[in-house]
Amino acid sequence: DRDNFMGGDAAVAYGLIDRVLEQRTEVPAPT
Repeated sequence: DRDNFMGGDAAVAYGLIDRVLEQRTEVPAPT
């Protein structure tokens, strides 16, 4: 049931990653 994981936990995980990335805006991101 990967669909359930991608739908629920993954969404939460990406939400946390989003916050981490926001805190790392100081670091120049490789483009």
